[in-house]
Amino acid sequence: MLIGRDAEQSAVAQLIAGARIGRSGVLVLSGEAGIGKTSLLEDAAARADDMQALWAAGSAAERNVSFGALLQLLRPVVHLLDKIPQPQAQALGVALAMREGKTNDRFAVGAATLSLLSRCAEERPLLLLVDDAHALDRPSADAVVFVGRRLVADRVAMLVATRDEPGAAVFDADLPQVRLGGLGLAPASELLRRHAKQRVTEDLITRLHAETAGNPLALLELAGEIDSLAGASPHIPIPVPERVARSFTRRIEILSLPAQAALLLAAITGGDLAVVAAAAEDLDTGAAHLAEAEAAGLLTIAADRVVFRHPLVRSGVYAAAPHALRRRAHRAVADALPPRDHERRAWHLAESVIGFDKEAAAALDRVGDGAMDRSAYDVAATANERAALLSEDHTQRARRFFAAGESAWLAGQVERAGPLLRHSARLTSDVVMLADIDAVRGNMALRAGSLEDARAIFSDAASRIAPTDPDRAVSLLGDLVLVHFYLAAAAGAVAVAATLDGLLPRLTSDLTRSRGDLMVGVAHVLAGDHGIDRIRSAVLRIAASDHRTDDPRQRTWEVLGTLFLRESDTGRDLIARTLEDLRQRGALGTLSTVLFYAARDDATTERWQDAVAKYQEAIALSRETGSTTDLVVCLAGLSWLQGRMGLAGECVANAEEAMRLGDRHRVHLGRIWAMYARGDLALAVGDAAVAVERFTELSAELESIGVGDVDLSPGPELAEALLRVGRTEEARDAATAYAEKARAKDQPWPLARAERALALTSHGDDAERHFERALAHHESALDAYEDARTRLAHGAVLRRRRRRVAARPYLRSAVEIFDRLGAEPWAGAAAGELAATGETPHRRGASAAEMLTSQELQIARMLGAGKTTREAAAALFLSPKTVEYHLRHAYTKLGIHTRAELALVIADSRSARR
Repeated sequence: MLIGRDAEQSAVAQLIAGARIGRSGVLVLSGEAGIGKTSLLEDAAARADDMQALWAAGSAAERNVSFGALLQLLRPVVHLLDKIPQPQAQALGVALAMREGKTNDRFAVGAATLSLLSRCAEERPLLLLVDDAHALDRPSADAVVFVGRRLVADRVAMLVATRDEPGAAVFDADLPQVRLGGLGLAPASELLRRHAKQRVTEDLITRLHAETAGNPLALLELAGEIDSLAGASPHIPIPVPERVARSFTRRIEILSLPAQAALLLAAITGGDLAVVAAAAEDLDTGAAHLAEAEAAGLLTIAADRVVFRHPLVRSGVYAAAPHALRRRAHRAVADALPPRDHERRAWHLAESVIGFDKEAAAALDRVGDGAMDRSAYDVAATANERAALLSEDHTQRARRFFAAGESAWLAGQVERAGPLLRHSARLTSDVVMLADIDAVRGNMALRAGSLEDARAIFSDAASRIAPTDPDRAVSLLGDLVLVHFYLAAAAGAVAVAATLDGLLPRLTSDLTRSRGDLMVGVAHVLAGDHGIDRIRSAVLRIAASDHRTDDPRQRTWEVLGTLFLRESDTGRDLIARTLEDLRQRGALGTLSTVLFYAARDDATTERWQDAVAKYQEAIALSRETGSTTDLVVCLAGLSWLQGRMGLAGECVANAEEAMRLGDRHRVHLGRIWAMYARGDLALAVGDAAVAVERFTELSAELESIGVGDVDLSPGPELAEALLRVGRTEEARDAATAYAEKARAKDQPWPLARAERALALTSHGDDAERHFERALAHHESALDAYEDARTRLAHGAVLRRRRRRVAARPYLRSAVEIFDRLGAEPWAGAAAGELAATGETPHRRGASAAEMLTSQELQIARMLGAGKTTREAAAALFLSPKTVEYHLRHAYTKLGIHTRAELALVIADSRSARR
């Protein structure tokens, strides 16, 4: 029976009750050692005897064993592995060392764990109990956090106990948390009186409560020392933590030497009796001597395990042992472990040596390789770093420090990765290794640091490696062009393109050559020069290639070109194909970047609601994975779309965050888009004067940093805003300047916008010819919004010329398109113009896409296209029950009841857009 934990027990009871009826929940119990977290977990398990309970506990001795805690948790249900999607089953099987192979994304294991637990909960409600989460191996902790963030509608309750230690993955995660404080005076009094062997005075109870801050373990330990405490001076504080530790140490010290040795083996092995028995002979002891420790109240012995009374006992045992004895014990354990357990053996070998040791270093090297194959990057980093420290040979030492740094970066530990990579660089003069080191350092800066730093790193590395390895140099330079893209540094991008052009004839890889051509084209387009033909050719070659890389980190290049083309056919299926492939792999680390490209593509066509859904998914993933560059551009892209939709609050909030982060990380592209968003918002809501100010400011910014790409120029918007405030000549100048750039690029999208701007600033037949040309160009582009803007402008001009009948078809189409997109301010403006012609506008109701949340829309699209619930769940990193939960909401909002009806609604929605 727990004392003084009524509120916490009530919270846990609600969590468990919700899981029984299909309402998932997670609760983190945090607090200091001895505060009662484990007791609450045990109490929860006792109250949920109708549920299947899965347990795992962190262990300091096992925290470098990749996915060790996850295997503890899932071992009873791994027989269901074949019941989840095959790519996920493979990723999880590899992680748990049950299958051969590799997994390239650390989040794929979390997605697979979610699927497996959801499948398990279909048979019986599930209670997940994770103790000492602060001591979990990092890959297991990441999987626990991943699952905890996504539990919604499964019969699953998750309880996690952790010390409140900043830096621990579970403690720092944004999961519901209850911090356990000390017991109040009344329950502390009850606890002391129940466990003390003699009467305890009220004054002593009050003092002990104050000295222990109500810590239950401290109170229990001190309950056995009432006599000595009663006579202690009230003016001398009781050093409670030390005293509790000493109480355990005293019990250890009175044990026989064989019992102390056996106890140390139990502490080192995590309580594995079989290994203790096998290692005992080397320390002149035996497992039977553990009975002494059990009699002393330090542990209990089960069939095959030793369970310490409290983690402090285990820590005290290890701390009390002489260093030489610890090393002997680790060596004995290493020799006693079965051959298949090479990972644990390697760690124990490392703890058994002093100085350099080839055997231990090689063993840890293999651990690092295996952890990398399973995406256990944190463990790989630790293993490789320790292997490097054990290596005397500088070449080996450099290679292992590099592997540690790369693994730390992939684990999202940027601050840890930097020093490791610098160590490696100082130990080697090999140009290939130095280039690889800088490739990692550059990508760290590109994705989660400073773009200025990334530019310097990639540039220096490429210049060093180009003479001997042009293929490597082109990969580095391609990343450098991408840096300039995000920096919006056109002149720098063109300079890099010239270097790329000089290297292309020397390349040995066709795929690298296609990527080089692609990035040369991107650089020239960014500067406003001719480059579209090279982008188009490269995209077609990449799309047709059967030899694309399996590394998901390299897949972003494959879709970048399509973003620049804005054409109706070239490479369009490449985005969808790459996105689907990354979803199947569970490659969340790369997915946010490709989602950004896909969202931007949707936003510049007619799929605005799809764009909103992808932007929001990418923003959530970017925050989770620490990709600040993706976060900035996705916030900016979403705000731009929201500005056109007239969503002022959301637009301004996202634009301000994008500009703030963009300034901090030098992501100028995001800052430019955010500025564009604020101008579009002002124009959409009819504040022309503010729009002129915003677009003028943006034009000056683009000119100052040398960005010549006409697609980023607000010329047509500026011209329209200037007309609205009566500055006709300036509007004509803005339209003419934009048209010159559009003709130089010779792409349908800017040409259509240019012709509209010229039409608005012209008169009579000239204006009509420009409008006709604009509409003809729109047919070759995909942007429904720009098409509708042209139709609105054309219809409004015809109406003002008293050609009301001629104006109506254009205005009618504009109302329909704006309504379909969700561009409410523009739809209202078009409807007003149509009414002025004498025709009553027929505004449609909200579309299926507009009625649904982003998550509901994504699910509806997938299920409407024929995917099963499990396939949709795997693609979106949700559980099937969560998909069904959102589907029920979608059915209610749409007034339908079946998948067949859903397919029709989605098909109608797509047809309406076309």
